Amino acid sequence: MFVIHRDQIETFAAQRREAFEQSAAAIVGERLGRAVAQADVRASVDRALRCRVDCEPEVLQWIALEQVAGGALGERWPWALAILEDAQLRPIGKVRTLVRAAADRGHDVRAIDFVGAWKP
Repeated sequence: MFVIHRDQIETFAAQRREAFEQSAAAIVGERLGRAVAQADVRASVDRALRCRVDCEPEVLQWIALEQVAGGALGERWPWALAILEDAQLRPIGKVRTLVRAAADRGHDVRAIDFVGAWKP
């Protein structure tokens, strides 16, 4: 038997996050047809985690929404604050509601709907 130490867990987590951020930048960039900077992805991941959105599919959706918005959701889309602060919505509910609300406000979300929230 062997022991995994805390510093090893943190190292593995950092490596996993780095890999996710690289992959997310490529996936979202491909969907949007433009380059997405990994630094922007990292900032989006940080904001998603602060809102307790922590599962990879929902975080990927968050990143895509922030790319469409052009930055932090609550700053770029003030209407999103009510959704983000809704304590009754679970993270997946927040993300799906944000996708639908963005579509209702004229944003083209077809290419970036990773959670199946948009219905024509």
